[in-house]
Amino acid sequence: DAQLTEAAVAVLGDYESRQRTLVKAALSYLAAVKPELTPTLNEALQKMLTQDTAEYGAETVSVLGEIGGDEEAAFLATDFDSLTIDDAKQELILKQTIMAALEKLHSENTRTFLLERAQDENENIYVRASAVAGLAQMGNPDIVPLLADFFEQPEPQLREAAIRGAASFNTDETKKLILQGFKDSYYKVRLEALKTAQKHKMQEAASYVLYRAKYDPTDAVRFAAIETLVILNTTEGNTWLAETFRDSKKSEKLRVAILSAVLKYNSAALAADLNTVVLASVTNNKQKKLRYEFGKEIAKIENTATAEICKAFLQSDDTLTKSIGLDMFKTNAPADARALVEAIAQDEKQGALQRRAQRLLE
Repeated sequence: DAQLTEAAVAVLGDYESRQRTLVKAALSYLAAVKPELTPTLNEALQKMLTQDTAEYGAETVSVLGEIGGDEEAAFLATDFDSLTIDDAKQELILKQTIMAALEKLHSENTRTFLLERAQDENENIYVRASAVAGLAQMGNPDIVPLLADFFEQPEPQLREAAIRGAASFNTDETKKLILQGFKDSYYKVRLEALKTAQKHKMQEAASYVLYRAKYDPTDAVRFAAIETLVILNTTEGNTWLAETFRDSKKSEKLRVAILSAVLKYNSAALAADLNTVVLASVTNNKQKKLRYEFGKEIAKIENTATAEICKAFLQSDDTLTKSIGLDMFKTNAPADARALVEAIAQDEKQGALQRRAQRLLE
């Protein structure tokens, strides 16, 4: 909600007389809502960065990275070179924050600066990583050989940056790099490969994605692979998703992750199994935890295919199940579930559920 933008900018304009916590909150707010960078706001941010670097530097840089342009990128690059803070650790953190902002801005004004930082083997690893990823986002294909070189480095942060950068291209060379990324020992490299496969809908990556969904040792990668499988929408991938969703011996987290991804991206992938599996959990009290997690995911997403599930949850004797059913009704409002909500709204024994149902019907 951007309504407080003017008030937040006013806080920054008078930051020296304000409480530190308030100033930092205003900066965090502006970074989140991303307002237009007005001259007043730009002046305040640059003043804070140059005059109170140690106190507010990282936060002001983060705001500039979200809403700045070419001029602000040039300013940050200049500030990087002239930056000095008594605390060496704090100075390094701020430099890393500046480079992360410059990666987001990826302004042609900073191309030479970023190239120098990326190629400097004595520079901090995170600084080099942001530099090469920022260069890649400018879209010039002459950076691809540097990405390939970074992927051969022993530091996992540089390999991750190489895959992150490769996402800005869609060439045979970068596709080959992405496919190599699926096999990397560092989980964040594999995550970046999955993000790129999603972005470009890389059908040639489907077998790699399926392997990661089945066997990756890191949950974050497995769940990202599941999302990617749903988006790629291949026959083999959909078959595995449906089989795993049906299999009660598979982990509940895995089955819930499949449901979540399918509801977000391709509800048809589980069309034949959705009601069968979820409704079975409603009547089986040994599966209460699974039922709750299924229900919470369904309540998040607008989907007309879940009307029968909503009705089953509303008819349950279990209070939490019924409450989640009300959440589903709030999201989707299936017409044939309205009578059940009306019954809850009229039942004084339902307590808090009665009041919730009444509000939903207003």
